[in-house]
Amino acid sequence: MMQNNPHNPQNTISPMKGADFRSENELMEKVAILQREFQDIDVNHDTWISRPELYNYLDRRSGGPFDRGIADEIYERMDKDRDGRITINEFIKVYIEADEMLRKKIESGKINKESYKRQQEECERKAEEEKRNEKLTAYGIAHNSIVHVTVLAATNLGQGAGRRPPQNPYIQISFNDEDIFESKIAPGGVSVEWNEKVTFDVVNPESFLKFTVYDSKIPTGNTFEGYVAMELRELRDQNQHDFALDLLNEDGQPGRGQLHLKLQWIHSKVN
Repeated sequence: MMQNNPHNPQNTISPMKGADFRSENELMEKVAILQREFQDIDVNHDTWISRPELYNYLDRRSGGPFDRGIADEIYERMDKDRDGRITINEFIKVYIEADEMLRKKIESGKINKESYKRQQEECERKAEEEKRNEKLTAYGIAHNSIVHVTVLAATNLGQGAGRRPPQNPYIQISFNDEDIFESKIAPGGVSVEWNEKVTFDVVNPESFLKFTVYDSKIPTGNTFEGYVAMELRELRDQNQHDFALDLLNEDGQPGRGQLHLKLQWIHSKVN
C-alpha cells in the first residue's frame, strides 16, 4: 500500500479519494501533471512551497511581476492548515477542487440552457395554440380586444388674458362620440392631476377617442376647457404609449394647456 511520505512528492495520497465523478485514470493523470507543476515551483526541493517560491513561479508564468495581492490570496487558499507552507497534498487538493467547481458550473450552465430552451419551446407552443384558438371579428381583431386608458394630468390650464385656471376640472371620455367615462372632479389650478384608469372593449379598429376637459358642473352647463382626439390605429403596435397632447379649442384649433395620458390597445394575444 502506498504510504504518505512528505519528503517524496511523488508518493502522495490522492486528496479526492472516493470521488466518483471521473475515472481513476483521468484523476491520476491530473495528479501526475500537478506533481510535476509542484516540483517546478519547489525550486529548492524541500517538499513544500514557500511564499517567495510561489511569487517567482507566478512572475515566470506571467512574464513579469505578478500582482502580489492576488499571489497572496492564492497562497493563503492553498495553505489550508495555515502553517506558512504549501504541501503537495494541499497544492493538488486546491487545484482539483477548483477544477471540480468549474466542472459543476459548466454542467449547471448546460442545465440552465436546456431549461431555458424548454421554456422557450413551451412559450412558442402556447403562442401557436393561442393563434389557432384566437377568434377574430370581421375587422380582423380579437373578440376580447380592449383599450387601457390612464388619465394622468393636465398642465398650463387657464393661461392668457381674461382667463383663469379651472376651479373644478374633470374629464369626459367618449368613444366614437359615445360617452363612456367621466373622471372625478379634481382640485383646480393651472396644473391638475386625476390619475384615473379605465378599460373598455373595442370592436371596430377604425374608432376614435376623444378626451374633453370641463370645469365646474353647473345647472346652466359645463365650462369647456379644451379637448384632444385620436384615432385608435395610432395604438396598433399594442405598446403602452405616454402622450402629452395640446388641448384644442371648440374650433379644433390649438388652445392652451396639455393633457397627459397613457394608452394601450390590446387587440391580439399572438401578434
